[in-house]
Amino acid sequence: MMFFKALNFLVLSATVASAQSFPWVYNVTDVAEDDRLNIRAAPDAGSAILGDYYAYAVNIEVLETTPDGSWGKVGAGGRNGWVSMRFLDRQPDDYPHEFPRPMVCSGTEP
Repeated sequence: MMFFKALNFLVLSATVASAQSFPWVYNVTDVAEDDRLNIRAAPDAGSAILGDYYAYAVNIEVLETTPDGSWGKVGAGGRNGWVSMRFLDRQPDDYPHEFPRPMVCSGTEP
């Protein structure tokens, strides 16, 4: 019985860990200032263009990647599209919307 509990824990832990990998936020990088990063209908350079990002676009949410990690699925208007991960740089692992722990108060703060 203990074996099955341990196995169940490992399976659930792996599921939670993989679920936290995406979505993640990226910035466009290595695109010429007068060029754009195309959003494609499929993870293929020859597929239809659905839209594009400016050379210095930020906060692009990648929902998932292809198994080889070369293409990332992003929101494109009312649908999803694909961009080359070669031109995206993942933002740091900080969480600016969360309070630092432990919190320190001083002065007249509650």
